[in-house]
Amino acid sequence: MVYLFFTVLILVLVAYFLNDRELVAPSFLFSLSFFLASFFALINDKKWNIQLGWITYQIISFGIIEFILVCYIVKMIFKYFLIKRKYNNEIIMETVGETNINNSNFRFKLFIIEFLELIFIFIIAKSIKNVTGQTDIVQAINLYNSSTNGFNDLTFTLPTYVKLMQTFISAFGIFEQYIFVRDIIYNKRFEFLLFLGAMIGVLAPTLNGSRGGTIFGLITFIVFLYIVQEEKNGWNNKNNKKYILIGLLVTVILILLLQWSATLVGRNVDSINFEDYISTYIGAEIKNLDIFVKKGIYPIKGTVFGQQTFYTTIQFFMKHGNLNIPLYHLDLPYTVSNGYGLGNVYTTFYPWLYDFGYKGVVILTLIMAFCSELIYEISKTSYKRKVSIFRLFYGGTIAPCIVFSFFSNKFYESLDIIYITISIIIWIIANYFLKELR
Repeated sequence: MVYLFFTVLILVLVAYFLNDRELVAPSFLFSLSFFLASFFALINDKKWNIQLGWITYQIISFGIIEFILVCYIVKMIFKYFLIKRKYNNEIIMETVGETNINNSNFRFKLFIIEFLELIFIFIIAKSIKNVTGQTDIVQAINLYNSSTNGFNDLTFTLPTYVKLMQTFISAFGIFEQYIFVRDIIYNKRFEFLLFLGAMIGVLAPTLNGSRGGTIFGLITFIVFLYIVQEEKNGWNNKNNKKYILIGLLVTVILILLLQWSATLVGRNVDSINFEDYISTYIGAEIKNLDIFVKKGIYPIKGTVFGQQTFYTTIQFFMKHGNLNIPLYHLDLPYTVSNGYGLGNVYTTFYPWLYDFGYKGVVILTLIMAFCSELIYEISKTSYKRKVSIFRLFYGGTIAPCIVFSFFSNKFYESLDIIYITISIIIWIIANYFLKELR
């Protein structure tokens, strides 16, 4: 385990300098996520009796190396063509400057939207209680979450209009987070309505019983904060001390509050000590992956192509595309090592190995790295509009998914066709509706 820890540490530093010290670059976030997991795995090495296998070490190490190399190649290609286009005057790069939102018309529109979001939250909460048959919202949320994750044999389905409400709150919350950050950095102003809207988007996912959406929201805020500040500085400010301190502070706060926050969504964690609880969420994934790899039973052929990797997409086509296959859940068995329960999360590499073996790791890492870096590079460019769709997509979806790579297959799980499409539509309409942003 020591070898993996120091290998990943070196790769974090390599990614940091290859990306010109940009802290939200995809390959840096990817390697950093595994560094955090390897650190917690290392401090529990003896307790869990990890004895990391050589194959697992190679899968993680070479997976990170491939991700870094692919991102770097895309970065260099993008930089070459961007410089060439600028030289030929085919593209005009300009900073959009201050946001013009300090007027009553904008605030009135924002107030109406946020009032509508609060109504949506009430309807969502009521719907969750109705489908679960629970009168207590906390118990209803916990039961619904357990069903969604396959922890029980119950099946609860929320009405389509409720899911659309959830998507609207999430998408517009990302939009408001970005405007809020821009307003702080460019105008040095704290707009309460924007802050309220951003918080609604961050906290609303807890109604599903999952804290992941809220953590996603916090990551989004930090990514937007960094990108907008760097944009203002012309991407020339490489003094990252304050950003690193902010990142460390937020990470420490999240770790300290993680176990307590479980009670807010109805989970009983009183019998688990703090250290074991945190380590199970951050670190156990590496041991769990090693247990799976040592079994040597992959790839496992299912009834449909990529059923573990593309679970969300398959569920979409089962419901809307008449894909006739039996209903199934993700195969995520709980593991125990040396008498300690380690949960059922296995890093992003697990479903790739499960479905496609080593070739899957190579191909899916390449696709993820290519798409992430391309969207990131586009999002860095300044547009003649206040809110870039690419920037919202990277900060609101791509970056958080990359950060969660140590945990699970969030990147491909987020390929929810309906969610992505509706989110983009909402962002386009919001750009038009809130004309004061132009």
